[in-house]
Amino acid sequence: MRVLRVEGRSEISGESDWVILSFEVNAESSNYAICMQTLDSRTYHLKKNIEQAGLDAEQVKTSDYDLRIKYRDVDGEDIFAGFFARHNLVIEFPMERELLSRVLGLIAGGQSSAEINIRFSVRDKEALRHQAMEEAVRTARDNAEALARAADIKLGPILQIDYGTFDVHIKEQSYNMLLEPSANYGAHFAPKKVTIGETVHLTYEIIPS
Repeated sequence: MRVLRVEGRSEISGESDWVILSFEVNAESSNYAICMQTLDSRTYHLKKNIEQAGLDAEQVKTSDYDLRIKYRDVDGEDIFAGFFARHNLVIEFPMERELLSRVLGLIAGGQSSAEINIRFSVRDKEALRHQAMEEAVRTARDNAEALARAADIKLGPILQIDYGTFDVHIKEQSYNMLLEPSANYGAHFAPKKVTIGETVHLTYEIIPS
């Protein structure tokens, strides 16, 4: 049995309606207790600022945590240089410019010294993926029909659909920010649409002429 295998690709875009804020809080000291107290204090102030902006501080989740001893090289010998602690946190919420502006402004004027990464996304990625899947299948069918006409062959039923073994491409905007006290953070953000790309392969039977 002869077959025809075709590929279909698609990219579907949706409005950015979701914000993912990632934070990195650091502390270092030659004294372990001071290092940890500083980190805990900065984390506390970060969560307090988020709460003051109108969000639930309980939604701030730890994504990574690191504590290590620092050394410096002196004539080829590792000499104790202190302790370093890092706490990475993340919170997600709907894309509202005024809310985003409040959050960033309060953190900028706060005591957390947090580094911030902002990522714009879509809340319902699955719905966007389903649209991309449907479009990829339509593209594959169009490709199959075009090839069949060009080769003067007749297509039979679809024998196989290959999906899920290929990369799904999601294009989102991401920004790293160094904050200074300001009341207008986020007010001028105009994020691009989020794009999701899908790929499918269809295998058709070729009907003998």
